Amino acid sequence: MAIGILFIQSFLLTMSGSAGAIRKNKALFAFRQVQPISAVLAGALFELLIKVFVIVGIIIMMYFMGMDLHISNPLLLLACFFLLWILAVSLGLLFGIAELFVIEVGKVRQLVERPMFFISGTFFSLQDIPREYWHFLDWNPVLHAIELTRFAVRATYGSEGVSLGYLSGTVLVFSFFSLAVYHIAWKQGISR
Repeated sequence: MAIGILFIQSFLLTMSGSAGAIRKNKALFAFRQVQPISAVLAGALFELLIKVFVIVGIIIMMYFMGMDLHISNPLLLLACFFLLWILAVSLGLLFGIAELFVIEVGKVRQLVERPMFFISGTFFSLQDIPREYWHFLDWNPVLHAIELTRFAVRATYGSEGVSLGYLSGTVLVFSFFSLAVYHIAWKQGISR
């Protein structure tokens, strides 16, 4: 459950920070050297650094408490964490650009964030749900990231029903789409 809470919290905070960075720093865009993507990336990198320091702090505390820490697949763990971070930045950029045109999009984003705790496998595992109901949750890339991370920490956990390919493909699509929307609409958005 700790992995689920850490990942969903990281996802939601990064997405919210990225979405709000454009509106918060709108006065800086009067200088032509400063672009909205700079504010989004700075906020997202700050959130990433905070989470990395928290994780390192937890690992150090576990070491001094004498707890056994064995990660079965550390590369998969890092891949899932960074893919989830890139997905959060991409969605935050999309919401941030949309909020420049329609302010109520921020309220829609907040409504979407609330059920993410429950449909992303934070408090439960996909393995705990009967197979005939998996298709209701399988569309969520955050669920894939959390389940694959649990599998990366303990190989006995199982990775049935989730796919790194689906997570990577979703991140690629959202990254491309958010950068395309940014390229098309950022000048009109900040001039409003």
